[in-house]
Amino acid sequence: GILVVPATGVGPADVLAGFRAQRRELGQQLERLQEQRSGITRRLNQGAEGVKRGGLEARLAEIDKRIADVDRQIAQADARVAEY
Repeated sequence: GILVVPATGVGPADVLAGFRAQRRELGQQLERLQEQRSGITRRLNQGAEGVKRGGLEARLAEIDKRIADVDRQIAQADARVAEY
């Protein structure tokens, strides 16, 4: 999600808390994506065939891209917290 911080009355502790909240949200998103990935992998391992298998493989590839994106965002959020 996007963190919106008011322009006035915001101190360093507020900004840091916002960065940490963003990091927590990204962590939760990553967990949900990993759970989805596990479910798809389980279905593939159970022997999905044909069109169904192709759809699951496409979905798995999309989730892998999203996981990579969230990982990148987490690294950026961690860097912002460390710099602050």
